[in-house]
Amino acid sequence: MRRPSGRLWRHPDFLKLWTGQSISELGSQVSGLAIPLLAAISLHATPFQFSLLGVMGFLPFILFALPAGVWVDRLRRRYGLGFRGGFSAIGRTGLDHAGSAPVSETRKWLKSTETVGFEVADQVARITLNRPDKRNALSGKMLQELHQALLEADDRTDVNAILLEGAGKDFCAGYDLTDSYGGGTGVGKPGYDPEKYRTRAGTLDDDIWHLSRQQDLTLLMLDLHKPVIAKLQGNCLAGGTDLAFSCDIVLAADDAKIGFPAARANGTPPTNLWFYHCGPQWTKRMLFTGDTISGIDAARIGLVLEAYPAEELDFQADEMVRRIGSVDAEILSTHKRVVNAQLELAGAKQSMRYAAELDARAHLSTGPRRSQFRKDMAEKGLKEALTNRDAPFGKGRIELRARRTPSQ
Repeated sequence: MRRPSGRLWRHPDFLKLWTGQSISELGSQVSGLAIPLLAAISLHATPFQFSLLGVMGFLPFILFALPAGVWVDRLRRRYGLGFRGGFSAIGRTGLDHAGSAPVSETRKWLKSTETVGFEVADQVARITLNRPDKRNALSGKMLQELHQALLEADDRTDVNAILLEGAGKDFCAGYDLTDSYGGGTGVGKPGYDPEKYRTRAGTLDDDIWHLSRQQDLTLLMLDLHKPVIAKLQGNCLAGGTDLAFSCDIVLAADDAKIGFPAARANGTPPTNLWFYHCGPQWTKRMLFTGDTISGIDAARIGLVLEAYPAEELDFQADEMVRRIGSVDAEILSTHKRVVNAQLELAGAKQSMRYAAELDARAHLSTGPRRSQFRKDMAEKGLKEALTNRDAPFGKGRIELRARRTPSQ
């Protein structure tokens, strides 16, 4: 059996995908060879023998190819690899989740898909954050490709709605801190002289400028004409919440982990839409401690629209975006733009500008926790820095009492 091209082998559960696809293809091929052979044998058979031989010809397909195909489809849905076809379907659909595979169609906005997946079907564009080995942490490259993918979807006439999801176990674990604290940009070696341009955060104004450019990428979702639905599973932390809460509708798994732990030592959310989702008290409760909340409790406080058991999330999100996508794009645009205009009148965009400036100010903090985090990043690396930052907070998980029923 052929090995998938590109970097698909780096996906979680790759062996299951490859094994299932191989069994499916083998079963189909055996049936394809057996049916003509049995047909030739059956020329002198009785009607009963003819029927029996026909069933035998289809047995490899029924027993092996069909169940394996269903199993593979479920795994592919879980990891955002599309719903139909084998590994070769990636090239045919232009999904290009394998990273190094070329995009098979000419696109106006989306020029590369190293860190995101893009698929269009049934009036819905499916955009997938695709760094599962890094928990879909937001690098500079990913933000650029996500920006392009969103514009691609918003401009296409065969798209009415957009679904944003994460490959693997997590939606998005936040910004790639190796970019921020390692001095990198996440887009490779620059093709210019860095000495002629602003530093990443060498001065307060430089930091504000870069955060504003980052907002240009993340806040685009508010200005798109088409609705964006976010599907959260696993971790949705820090920068992941910047993306999720910029979407029009947020759905989550019951056990999703949502929060901004970086508020403990790193800064304040630069794209801070928390207030508009769950109000001032819950926003402060989440940010003052950096604690996380489950998907089902997030739904109870209005932080997300609804939460579902993890095994139902894919179906529920697909059904939601299918229903929305059944409405003409022009009509959907009027609904979205009038509600977002109301958000703007309530100060949403002005507060985003203020949030970026205060995040830059927080980066200049010289308090003990902030100073220790920077030292740990420089001397011990990201894992140790995060462990030391979060240790005083214990479990750090909010558990609601007042809004639970007695049986919960």
